[in-house]
Amino acid sequence: MDSSGSGARVVLVTGAAAGIGRATALAFAREGALLLLVDLDPAGLEHTHADIIATGGRARTYPCDVADADAVQALADRIRAEHGGLQVLINNAGISANGAFLDTDLSVWRRQLEVNLLGAVHCCRALIPLLELSPGRARIINVASVAAYFAPRDMSAYAASKFALLGFSESLRAEMASRGISVSVICPGIIDTGIHQRAHFAGPVDAAQRRRDLNLRRHAGRAYPPEKVAQALLKVARHGPALRPVAPEAWLLYYLKRCCPGLLAMLERRRHTD
Repeated sequence: MDSSGSGARVVLVTGAAAGIGRATALAFAREGALLLLVDLDPAGLEHTHADIIATGGRARTYPCDVADADAVQALADRIRAEHGGLQVLINNAGISANGAFLDTDLSVWRRQLEVNLLGAVHCCRALIPLLELSPGRARIINVASVAAYFAPRDMSAYAASKFALLGFSESLRAEMASRGISVSVICPGIIDTGIHQRAHFAGPVDAAQRRRDLNLRRHAGRAYPPEKVAQALLKVARHGPALRPVAPEAWLLYYLKRCCPGLLAMLERRRHTD
């Protein structure tokens, strides 16, 4: 049990070793929250933990694969024993894949869904009982992507996982309202994180390498930092909107998809034929 007696929020962040997860953990720690840091990467977790402690914050590390339901349940049992309850759950852990549908192996599909979708499902199932101990204060925030409502070419597995996460979040929001738990989803655009370097690129080696190089060049000039996503997450945790795009292109594509889906489809086709 957290014995601080301060009434500060206990916030769990998955994918906390790097990128958006790391920036989010640091942002919530500066607000006085106790951070529970979850990731597959123990070294990255320790790096985030050290930076939080160095700035006077509080954090605990929990290496865990969110794709493993049993491991997540064990994590929930440990958190109940050590901290009692939980106020904010941020399902941020995610991986990326790029490649034509027919070139993408089913193993890649499975892993995309296991991490990007089922990781959030596992965490919600295991941790909602702890969130219910703080009705009215409890928040679930699922980190999706602009690919949750705009599916770019050659990213079918990734887009499918993020579309599904958005649908899951909308349904869960309606269901959890009566339990005093707010559910939101944020959809970042192109953010300066390492996910693009770690992405899986399917297909023949030469073609996959060309797509990787092109993808990295496209993102190299994009300087939208994860810290801005973290600030958006702080606002969502306070106000609880159902959906929050992050970054200019995410907002633009959101409104184009809603208002001019035919135009958006045409522009996407032209982008790949010019």
